[in-house]
Amino acid sequence: MTTSSPPIPDWVNQGLFLGLIKEHYSNFCSIEKFIINPAVACGENFLSIVLRIQVSIQMKDETIEDVNYVLKIPLDYGYDEDYNHQLFVTELNVYDHLLPELESIYAKNNSFSIKLKPRHFKFTDKAIMPKCDYLLMEDLVANGYKNMDRTVGLDQRQMEAVLRKLAQWHAASVVRVSQIGHYEDSNNDDKESVESEPDDSFQKNCVAFLDCLPLYDLDPPEEILITNYVNDIFKNWPTIPDEILVLNHGDLWCNNIMFKVKEESNEILDVCFVDYQMTHYGTPANDLFCLLMTSPQLGIKLSKFDYFVELYHQELTKHLVSLHYNENIPTLQQLHEILFQYSSYAFSSLVKFIYLMVNNSDDSDENLSYDHQRCLLPDKYIIKPAVSSGENFLSTVLRIQISIQMKDETIEEVNYILKIPLENVYGENYNHKLFVTELDMYDRLVPELESIYAENTSLLVKFKPCHFKFTDNEKFPQCDYLLMEDLIAKGYKNMDRTVGLNQMQIEAVLKKLAQWHAASALRVSQFGKYEDDDFDNHETDESTDDGFERCRVPFLDCLSVYNLEPQEEILIRRFVSRLNEFYINSRTNPDEFSVLNHGDLWCNNIMFKVQEESNEILDVCFVDYQLLNYGTPAQDLFCLLMTSPQLGIKLSKFDYFVEFYHQELTKHLVLLHYNQNIPTLQQLHEILIKNGFYAFICLNQLMFVVEKDSADSDDNLSYDHQRYLLPGNVEQMKLILPWLIERSYIK
Repeated sequence: MTTSSPPIPDWVNQGLFLGLIKEHYSNFCSIEKFIINPAVACGENFLSIVLRIQVSIQMKDETIEDVNYVLKIPLDYGYDEDYNHQLFVTELNVYDHLLPELESIYAKNNSFSIKLKPRHFKFTDKAIMPKCDYLLMEDLVANGYKNMDRTVGLDQRQMEAVLRKLAQWHAASVVRVSQIGHYEDSNNDDKESVESEPDDSFQKNCVAFLDCLPLYDLDPPEEILITNYVNDIFKNWPTIPDEILVLNHGDLWCNNIMFKVKEESNEILDVCFVDYQMTHYGTPANDLFCLLMTSPQLGIKLSKFDYFVELYHQELTKHLVSLHYNENIPTLQQLHEILFQYSSYAFSSLVKFIYLMVNNSDDSDENLSYDHQRCLLPDKYIIKPAVSSGENFLSTVLRIQISIQMKDETIEEVNYILKIPLENVYGENYNHKLFVTELDMYDRLVPELESIYAENTSLLVKFKPCHFKFTDNEKFPQCDYLLMEDLIAKGYKNMDRTVGLNQMQIEAVLKKLAQWHAASALRVSQFGKYEDDDFDNHETDESTDDGFERCRVPFLDCLSVYNLEPQEEILIRRFVSRLNEFYINSRTNPDEFSVLNHGDLWCNNIMFKVQEESNEILDVCFVDYQLLNYGTPAQDLFCLLMTSPQLGIKLSKFDYFVEFYHQELTKHLVLLHYNQNIPTLQQLHEILIKNGFYAFICLNQLMFVVEKDSADSDDNLSYDHQRYLLPGNVEQMKLILPWLIERSYIK
C-alpha cells in the first residue's frame, strides 16, 4: 500500500521565518537558500505533517550559515479539528512548562544537567503567523541525532540507553508531584481510569487482529483464550492505581526516540524523545509496555524482557534517591505486579504498533482494509537511490540496507552502496572505461598511496571507502559495478552543493588533497611513472574537442548576459576557440611537478565526518574516482576552488587556499621523505597560470554546482543554454570571468 506525502502549505515560506531569524542572528544580512522537505518518510508519522526547513543565511561579513528547523503542523487524519487542536495544546504545554520543570529538578538536585526535549521556538512576526497550531523545533538530525530503523528494532545497548533516559524522566516527574502536587486535569487521566478508554481506532485494530488470528499458527486453546481476552479487554480496562504514578510519554516507540552516536566507537552519547502529543499522568506500565512490546529487536524482545524491567527499576531507584525522593520506592517485585495488573497495555501496544515490525508493502491487496493488510506484511530488505535525482551524472548509485538475523537471533544492519553504469550520451564503451579506471583505483592505486603513509609515518590515512566483490559466480551482476561500504551509515555526509563549502571545510579538503598528492608524487619517485593503461579514460583529441564544443556553443550564445567589457568579451571568445589546444599542451611535462589527480574533485564527491557538538571535522573522504589521471595539480586545485567554496570566499580567499594547500603539500612531502625538488609557492602559482584554462573548464562544466536547475525553464532553449542563464550562475559568471582575465588564467 502506498501513500503520498501531504502537500506543503503555501504559507510555509521564508517570509514566515524572516522575523525569527533576524531576532536570533544580529549579524543577519539575507536569506540565500530556503528549502522545505518532508522531515519523515511517508507513513512514518500518523497525526502530523512534519517538515524539515533548511535555511542558508548570509551574514553581514558575507559568510554563509546554515540554520535547520523542524516544523510540525496538524494532519487531517479523519479526526475532528478539536481533536487535532487538543494534541497540539498538550504538546506545546509539555514543551513550555512540563519538561522545563523536570529539567530544572535535575539542575537543582543533581550535579548533571539533563535534556529531555529539543529546543523549540515561536514565530515573532504577528502580521505573518501560521494558519494553524504549530510546533517549531531545532532539527535534531542536523545536530547529529538519528532514528534507528523501526523495521529492524533496537539492539540491547540501544534499549539500555532508552530505559536509562526513561527512568530519569519518570523519576523527575515523581519528585515533581511530591514537591508541587498532582498535575492539572489537562495532563491527568480521568478519575476512573489510568488513561482514557480505548478509542475507535484501537477497536478497529482488534477487529482486524481477530480476523487474521487463524494465520498465526496458534494451538486451538491459545486461539480461544486470545479471542476471549480481546473481546473482554474493553470491559476490563484497568482503573486508577494506588501505587507509583509517573508522567508518561504516552507514545514511546522507536520512531519517537532519537540517538546521538559517536561513530568511531558506536558509543551512544545521548537519547532524546520527541512527539509529546500523548503525554499523560498514570502508571509507568504504559510507557514500559509501549517501549518493550514495540521497539526491541525480535531476538531480544522476549528473552531480555525481565532484564530490561530490572534495568529500568535499578535506574529509576538510583535517580529517585539522587533527587532526594522521600516516599516509598517500589521494589522490583512490586514493579512486576504493576505490569501484571496493567498487562492490557502490552496487548494494546502490540496491536496498535504491529506495523513497527516490518516495512509497509507496495504489494497491497485492495480487497483488504489497511488494518487487515498491516497484520499480514512480509519482511523486506531496502533498496533505494543513494543520491537525489540530478546529483550523479554518469552512474546509477543505490543504497542497500539489509537486516540480517544472526544465529543468536540478534539482528544486525548491513549497509552498502552499489554503483552501476548510467546510460548516457558517451556510449557503452565510455562507461566501461570509467568503471575499469575506478575499480583499478580501489584495487591497486589507492592502496599503494595508503601503504606509503603506513610505511613512512605513524599516520593512518584513509583515501577511500571499503569495497567488496560479489562471490557467487552463478548470480553475478549483468554489468560493471562497484560495491562499497555506505559512508553515510558511518557518519559521513555531503554538504549542500547549492550553498558551497565554508572556509573550515575547504581547509579540511585541501589537507586531504595535499596528503593524496604528496603520496602520489612519492609513489612515482619510488616506482616510476604510472602506465598509460592505468587511466583508461582518456579521450582522443577529436572527442575532447567535441566535448568542449558542446559547452562552447551555449556559453558563447549566453556571453552577452554577463555584462562584460567589449575587450573582455573579445578575449574570452578567442580563448574559448583554443580550448583543445590548451588541453593538448597541458599534458604531463616530465620537468614539471605532477601528481595523481582525482579528476572530478567538487562538492558532490567529497564527504565529511563531523563531530556535531564542536562542529570539528573528523575526516574527509573522496568518492567517485572514475576520472582519475596523472598530471598537473592545477587540475584538482581549479576543480575544487572554482566550484565548491561559498561565493563570498571563492575569490577573496583563493590565494589563501593556494598557500594553505602548498604548506600542507610541503609538510607531507617532507614527512614522506620525498627527495626531489618541492615546488615553491611562487612556482605553484606559475603552474596555475600556465594551466589556467582548467579554471575556465571547471567553472564552465560544473556550473550546476551553484544552483539547482530551475523549474521555470524556457522550452525554446536547450538544457545547456538554460543552465548558463540560471540567476546564481549569471551572478557567478559576472564576478569570476573578469577575475580569471585579471589573473591571466584567461589569456
